[in-house]
Amino acid sequence: MTHRFCPERMTEREMARNLRLLRPDSPSSSSGTPLVVGSGPGTQERLTNSRLALPWNRKWSNGRTLHVSFLLNDRSAGNRILQQRIEEHASVWTEHANIELEFGDRPDAEIRIAFEGRSSWSLVGTDAKAAAADEPTMNFGWLQPDTEEAELRAVVLHEFGHAFGAVHEHVNPQVRIKWDKPTVYQAYAEPPNSWTTDQVDVNLFERSVAHLTQFSQFDPQSIMLYPIPPEHTLDNFSVGWNTDLSATDRDWMAIAYPDVYKSEHELVIDGPPIAETIGKHGEQDLFTLDVETAGTYVIETTGSTDVNLAIVDGEDDLIVFDDDSGTGYNAKITTDLKPGRYTAKVRHEYATGRGDYQIGARTDGQPT
Repeated sequence: MTHRFCPERMTEREMARNLRLLRPDSPSSSSGTPLVVGSGPGTQERLTNSRLALPWNRKWSNGRTLHVSFLLNDRSAGNRILQQRIEEHASVWTEHANIELEFGDRPDAEIRIAFEGRSSWSLVGTDAKAAAADEPTMNFGWLQPDTEEAELRAVVLHEFGHAFGAVHEHVNPQVRIKWDKPTVYQAYAEPPNSWTTDQVDVNLFERSVAHLTQFSQFDPQSIMLYPIPPEHTLDNFSVGWNTDLSATDRDWMAIAYPDVYKSEHELVIDGPPIAETIGKHGEQDLFTLDVETAGTYVIETTGSTDVNLAIVDGEDDLIVFDDDSGTGYNAKITTDLKPGRYTAKVRHEYATGRGDYQIGARTDGQPT
């Protein structure tokens, strides 16, 4: 099997933000210009490093149905054999995550699959909502109706892992791979990848920022991991071509999108704070917030539990995220909000963490 690799595509906004975190001194970081990297000869993709590692602010709403459509071109028009094989393998994720996939021809489908060029890629999670309506959010550049089963399964599971919000396992914050960088640069510079040194750095070597992600211990069997031949490492560490979901892939996706999850609470502005508990691994608590008047509002947590806080709008788009701006390890967000319904999402800083906390919301200027 020829090893052709997938870069995870992200929006230019996410690219600029993550470059500032990962490369604070780089020209691209300071200018906000996205780094352009490629996934195959003759192709270029805009992408960034993020991190089964799963950026929690790129997760879809739990229990959501994602619509999937195929964009027609000379290769895909009427090709139901390839489409049906993709549907079959993509649906494996839904056996472990509380997300449904509905395949059809909806023009407003969240996931739009193309068959172009010689690269395979996917936007990560909710980044797909930022793509233009006539653009693909996923591409299978080299898959054919007669592609061998193991390869097709591996590629489809990998790309739909991205679509559900997972990023490449080798950028997991827990990774400690001892790369032989000169050898890796040389290997990836050759076809079919033809990557530059900078592209290899972003795709392989740079690890994610831990506080942005739900992540497990490094999993060498993850479907989200590239193969690693022993000659690419200083200690002969190696990973084969993973062609199916690992136990960690399955378990972690079930944590990210649990079948049973806590109901939302109503967070009343200038009302009493709500006492809650992160009671199990990976739990995310949701609080609805109705804003009647445009203005500046403060949403914050209190207590001894180290939690993160995100505010999303009615379309589940992230407005603002905070980690430690409050007292101790608490989160505190001061932001302008227009009239509408919002959701405050609270999770523990660590995927295995638990503990009690309180959350409140008030108009700016009101006493704490």
